Amino acid sequence: MTCIYSLPDDILFLIIEKLIEQEVDKPWQFKKNLRLLSICSRLRQAALPLAYKYLFVTYGTNRIELVISNLRRKYDQPIDIGISTNLDLAKHAGNNLTQTLFIEMQYMTDLAKELTTILKMLNGSVHNVKLLKLTLKSYNDSNQDSQPEDIVRVAYDLAKMLPRVEDLEVYANREPGKAICGYIADNYAHQLLSLHSTCPIQTSNYFAKLKWFHIDITGDYQLQLLKLNPKTLKHLIIKSESIGIDFLASNEVVLPRLEQLSLISLDMRPNPRPLKLVLPQLKYYINNIPCPILAKATLPEHIKLLNVRSDCATYKTLSKAKLPNAVEVSLSIAKDEQDTDVVLYMNQTLSNIKHCKKASLHIDNVSVRADCFTSAHVTNLYITSQIEPNTVISLLNRLPRLKSLSLEKVQNLVGIFDDSLDSNPHNQAFKISYLSLCFDGWDCDQKAEFIVYLILRMPLLRKTSLHYVSKMYLFYLLSPYVADYPHIINVMYSFNMRRAVPFSLVSVPSFLF
Repeated sequence: MTCIYSLPDDILFLIIEKLIEQEVDKPWQFKKNLRLLSICSRLRQAALPLAYKYLFVTYGTNRIELVISNLRRKYDQPIDIGISTNLDLAKHAGNNLTQTLFIEMQYMTDLAKELTTILKMLNGSVHNVKLLKLTLKSYNDSNQDSQPEDIVRVAYDLAKMLPRVEDLEVYANREPGKAICGYIADNYAHQLLSLHSTCPIQTSNYFAKLKWFHIDITGDYQLQLLKLNPKTLKHLIIKSESIGIDFLASNEVVLPRLEQLSLISLDMRPNPRPLKLVLPQLKYYINNIPCPILAKATLPEHIKLLNVRSDCATYKTLSKAKLPNAVEVSLSIAKDEQDTDVVLYMNQTLSNIKHCKKASLHIDNVSVRADCFTSAHVTNLYITSQIEPNTVISLLNRLPRLKSLSLEKVQNLVGIFDDSLDSNPHNQAFKISYLSLCFDGWDCDQKAEFIVYLILRMPLLRKTSLHYVSKMYLFYLLSPYVADYPHIINVMYSFNMRRAVPFSLVSVPSFLF
């Protein structure tokens, strides 16, 4: 048996890295790591750098304490808010081990003053921190106790105390927490490698070294035109309608190192015209906004993930792209798009991909014809516009790899049992494992009969979500087929968004037989 004392340091380090709790921002996580240090001296020596890599400070996480402290402050009485931290142990182990600092604050009054208290406690102990994660949560809808000059000062003091921060994550749910987070990002602009923020960043500074930029802002804010370096960016994720990027104001943009581009929302006022976007290293592309960015974008052939929600013009461009290496594709139609040609362009985009493993299509607002779909790659299909049953059957025959089908407006039963359709379920086996149906203007009997027609032809079906359908009548219609189609009893049936239930003859009243 190999003794732990005979293992080389690098091997032992890899083992401990698997055992130790990562991202330690809670006391119980840190206590779990301390157990490793108490096993033996050899393990303690190897685990010490990892165990004390993370320093956490949680302030005011008990809401009752906050309320009591707020009342004490009001009447000028001593305040005692609980602070949980591993600071003292980290000091004992050595301050040079700490590389990540988590600060979580929940406050009710003067945030700047309370944050200053934490900074005084940390002074001299966090000089080597490279990753700062700051979470500020307020219980008050309106919090104006902190003065603007105090907000600027405490943000500056924090940046001065942590001079080596390269990765910054800032979260705040209300003002003035959002303002403080924004000023902190401003102070670090010249040195940050990654920035993840849910707060507005009002700055004219240049993010010269930034590789990873993720901003997610909700609310109505004035346009912020950020200065990012297109030559260093590797990941660009924007979920905000109040964010613009300065380099998008030009006619042509080259992002030579960008690997991920996710545009959920983006303010395009800096450049309302189509621009040429060159992305030679792009692997993951997500675009959920109909904007001019993609109109002249050059997507490389090695792209692996493509997730687009856009208009007909965008899909017309995409349909000409060659993406042989894409393995996961999701295409959706923009909210206000009415051009029926968009479905044809979406289908052509999928047809150009050779080795796609998962392809999802979301069709909204436009009419659907079965002959619009010729690509065999489609695995997930979501249609919210009106569709007739005959079209549904034709789609199932045309899409041999389809596994998930969701239809929100199935209408007009006439013709579903035409002689042109195969009447023997054994001769039509679809690979559907998930089926969701919502009907538009049908009576109860028609709905159940159509569902039975589909279920009998789906031997791999495992879950259904059915809306405005009688469970009792559907199970009654299915019960005679259980012997010949045993997969019926393996399906979980959900009715009107309720908890899924298995098929059961107990649900069928005996007088119906």
